Amino acid sequence: MRAPALSMPLRRQAFTLIEAAIVLGIIGLVLSGIWAATSVVRREASTQNSIQHIAVIAQNIRKLYSGRSAFTSAPGTDITQMLVNAGSFPREMFEDPTSVIPRTDFGTPVRVLISTSTQFQIVLDPNLPADVCGTILTKTTGVGRDPGLVEAIVDGVAFNDLSAIGVSSIPANCSGITFTFNLN
Repeated sequence: MRAPALSMPLRRQAFTLIEAAIVLGIIGLVLSGIWAATSVVRREASTQNSIQHIAVIAQNIRKLYSGRSAFTSAPGTDITQMLVNAGSFPREMFEDPTSVIPRTDFGTPVRVLISTSTQFQIVLDPNLPADVCGTILTKTTGVGRDPGLVEAIVDGVAFNDLSAIGVSSIPANCSGITFTFNLN
């Protein structure tokens, strides 16, 4: 009598190269989508931080000079270092604890100058990405803006009617902004 043939199912030992390539490709697409989404969110958060920092700096300058009706230094005087020493800048604006130059989340230096005896300027030095520059300008000068904000200067173009600033009025090469605030 003949013994029945044992039929053993064929077992696959591994993925084929094509299957592995497909799986890696899908994983790559998913990761790139996640990376792109988080990049946009991080950029928007950095922009919002910069806008918030401008408001905090202006508020802290007014607190520091409360009770005074005017600056005693000459117009054009850079008071950044004095304000750094007074703690008027948010801590997050410094790259490390030993840094003395406040910066936006985009690495752009921030300076404060006396504009007139009753006004000061917060200057975001050039090198902001153009889209970020435009967003900071429109959101800082838009509805609910600081009532003491009187002027915004973008790459030499002055905007005195802040309610009229729209996306179409922002210079295409927007890279630096100077905001002028009243002291009181």
